[in-house]
Amino acid sequence: MPNTTALPLHHTLAMQADRNTALSSRRRPLANALFAGVLAAGLLIGSVPAAQSQVIFTDRTAFNTALAAAGLAGVTEGYESYPNDVQPGPRTITLGNFRVSASNAVSDFGVTDAPPPGGSGVGPTAGSKFLYAAYPTSAAPSGTVGFLFDTPISAFGTDIKDLELANLTYNTDSGANGTAAFAGADGNVQFFGILSNVPFTSIGFTEPGVTTGDGVVFDRTVFASTPEPSAALFGLIGVLGIASYRIRNKHHAKRLSTR
Repeated sequence: MPNTTALPLHHTLAMQADRNTALSSRRRPLANALFAGVLAAGLLIGSVPAAQSQVIFTDRTAFNTALAAAGLAGVTEGYESYPNDVQPGPRTITLGNFRVSASNAVSDFGVTDAPPPGGSGVGPTAGSKFLYAAYPTSAAPSGTVGFLFDTPISAFGTDIKDLELANLTYNTDSGANGTAAFAGADGNVQFFGILSNVPFTSIGFTEPGVTTGDGVVFDRTVFASTPEPSAALFGLIGVLGIASYRIRNKHHAKRLSTR
């Protein structure tokens, strides 16, 4: 049985932000170097302005490819080993790999294999169980579901299913934010993934209150911890460094030959 405690989500996220500052300080230089190296090698899908420190994915295959290229080991949570336990928010549920929290505006929240009454598009994207959140009606300004980690992570991804009535935004305790998924047809499935050079320990997904509320599914959630220095990582950084050295030498030799 998951361990559940009712904690205000804003308080939980604030505690995670303080913890992130202490835990990620020695990992951040490595994460910066690794992230820059992967971008330089052209291994990530898409591009971002130089001032940004994140890459967003809408395709799981591309996300997994980027993790592998960066030497990050993704851990997937499919929610299959937990009993059905849907209750009103606010609440925090401790799972095997992380904790999940719901603000008090989320009327129902928890792991289940049973779609709620009238939830025609609600269900798993794989297996039989999923994390369910009933986002609020317009009586509440918004509701937030948070994923909380004890140690900093550099990557996070999840399936998002049956988001119908409003866009879902994300926000990490390191300051990254944006749109995670868009309102769509009944039962639609979207993927959201983020790879960041600034480690984070929490990510929240917020939907504004809508007329009838909105039942949303999270499933096949994957994350990758910020790596400690290792031979494999230094090998990747070394290869990128050698390539850069050869390019610089080539340009230097060309300049000398034209003098």
